[in-house]
Amino acid sequence: DTTYPPGAISLLHGISPIGDKFHAASGYGPSAALNTATGLYTGEASFFLGTPPPSGADRDGNGLVDAWELQYFGSLGQNPKANPDGNGVPLALDNAFGLSPTNAADPNVSRLPKAAAGTVAPIALAYRVPFSQLDYFSFIPQISDSLLLWFGADLYPQYFLINSAPNGTENAYAVQPNIPGWPGNTNQLFLRLLIQKK
Repeated sequence: DTTYPPGAISLLHGISPIGDKFHAASGYGPSAALNTATGLYTGEASFFLGTPPPSGADRDGNGLVDAWELQYFGSLGQNPKANPDGNGVPLALDNAFGLSPTNAADPNVSRLPKAAAGTVAPIALAYRVPFSQLDYFSFIPQISDSLLLWFGADLYPQYFLINSAPNGTENAYAVQPNIPGWPGNTNQLFLRLLIQKK
């Protein structure tokens, strides 16, 4: 006979073994051994009642997809600027590019934006995004000649030459300035990638 704590729901750290009609629990070997409790056991459980949130939900408003936070940390409320694996990549970027925040040696870190040789301009911005992440985040290339005022490809597509191609489960991007279409200073141009939660 097992004594449960009061209430309609019990969350247990261990379940006592039981036998069957013909054998006692002790007759089933080590896997049916009695639980041995030592010390005080505590824990926390979260319940969500109601319509399930959309897959890209961000109920705590920290810019991270809830499902991703729960997968890796078991709870919401993570600091998007934190870097728990010590590889210099904050959680916000880990989440946007579908990287592991607990594995500093994640080979997919190569998805992150980096400078590459251009084909019609001296330089390009290259990065890869998993198809699934495009449902949750907007990746907007931006260009500037002063670092003070930025122009994004969402509003000024004529300032960019963007090539994208599927690469397995990802899209590979190469973004170059469209120098003939750029009205500003062409002697110095800067590229960056703005990432926003949808």
